[in-house]
Amino acid sequence: MKTNIFYNEDCIETVKKIDDNSISLIYVDPPFNKNRNFKSGDYTFKDKWDKDDITNNIKIDKIRKYLETIKDIGYSDIYNYLCYISERLVLFKDKIKDNGSLFYHCDYSVSHYIKIILDLLFDRNNFRNEIIWCYSNIGVSPKQNYPNKHDTIFFYSKNKDLCYYQQQEGIHHKSKKVTKLPDWWIDITSFNGYMKPANDKHYKYPTQKPLKLLERIVLTSTKENDVIFDPFCGSSPLSEVCIKNNRRYILSDINDISSILERRK
Repeated sequence: MKTNIFYNEDCIETVKKIDDNSISLIYVDPPFNKNRNFKSGDYTFKDKWDKDDITNNIKIDKIRKYLETIKDIGYSDIYNYLCYISERLVLFKDKIKDNGSLFYHCDYSVSHYIKIILDLLFDRNNFRNEIIWCYSNIGVSPKQNYPNKHDTIFFYSKNKDLCYYQQQEGIHHKSKKVTKLPDWWIDITSFNGYMKPANDKHYKYPTQKPLKLLERIVLTSTKENDVIFDPFCGSSPLSEVCIKNNRRYILSDINDISSILERRK
């Protein structure tokens, strides 16, 4: 199995190249089902889900039945998206080590649907945290609801015994310092906010995540020389975090990000 490598393809093809029980951490940051396509500079990705491209071939019966329930109540757009995601998640699980973990990054659009799929796949007893990443965005505030200013990251272990390394990084909130990380993260800025992430280059990639966010996840869930898989790697912040912290990586994306990878080394 090759590591420190990028595959320019659908992750459903990449996962076939990965040995079973070999990955310490999978970080999943897929499209969020926004029903539009994203473009910035040379990079685009699809976030519309056509029923003609979707099949419910999930081999786990309880997940397949859950998806059919979503379809039966008329949520066809959600159904198409969840079929796409579920087919890949089922394959991902076999690649994770017995003491490994998966972090799934999403937002309010689909978090409640995804949580059920992850519970069915990993067992709800292996659910560890719902991490809330709070940030500020530049934009027009809605008039009839609160502005959406956070993402959700679900943290699951494959089994009850997992590698977890508590970080002693302080989070400042109203001049009070928290010595152990809680499950709400307010100290990491986004590229869409008023204050940009420090010491972090923006590669003009849609939905690019900051290095500090990825580094926090990597350091709490892996040790040196572990292998990490990012199936929707985007602008590949994970590669830079892995190089800095002596981890190995496998990346996949439908966009060719080779030039960004070279600049991150």
